[in-house]
Amino acid sequence: MSQNDQRFGLYPNDVVALESKKMQLYPGVEILYHDRDCVVLTKPQGLLAVDSLDPSEISLHAILKAYFKPYRVYPVQRLDEGTSGVMIYALNREFKDALKEQFEKHTITREYQAIVVGTLEKKSGRWKSFLKEDKQYFVHVVDKNGEEAITDYRVLKEKNGYSLVNFKLFTGRKNQIRVQAADHQVPILGDTKYGGPDLVYKRLALHAHTLGFYHPYLKKQLSFTIPTPFTLDHVLPI
Repeated sequence: MSQNDQRFGLYPNDVVALESKKMQLYPGVEILYHDRDCVVLTKPQGLLAVDSLDPSEISLHAILKAYFKPYRVYPVQRLDEGTSGVMIYALNREFKDALKEQFEKHTITREYQAIVVGTLEKKSGRWKSFLKEDKQYFVHVVDKNGEEAITDYRVLKEKNGYSLVNFKLFTGRKNQIRVQAADHQVPILGDTKYGGPDLVYKRLALHAHTLGFYHPYLKKQLSFTIPTPFTLDHVLPI
């Protein structure tokens, strides 16, 4: 293993050091798992996943870089600032490339839960559409010249004109769930960008609750699920 190229791949007779219990790095940020190749952790609502152009803004990426210094930390996915949930970062280039390939082939398991405004006639199904971002960073559903977006949904509960819905991503387009939900007339609660009303406690009611991936060095599938921090009991009747 070389520190200069930060190679942490597993080899015969290597011992994998895992976190024996959750470790909190920052309010709402807990390490769920880490080894030589990756770190899986929770991102709270309101925290950027990656660094922005403003050096004064705190990001999860910056927190991890400080924690793992002098080693590098590689972002391989994003969650919107308003979205909470489970995320993974790579700790070396080889693992970053392996995860990137899984994301590109859509073999990563990503499930979200959200509160949407309204009810769906079909309680489960698949949304397929094409998305395109404009110059104002607003994503639209388009008829052509867009990127295909595929999402499975399943209604978990309905109450007072709202629905708690589970979403499973098969593609990972920017704002995918938010845009598709709004396009189907059930915007996500708190998503003022795409037509959803504010929550009383001012957050986007979208949470990445499950992440699963294949660990190429352990040669097995790993999966992590964390509880959704909101319920339909948090919202008032429409």
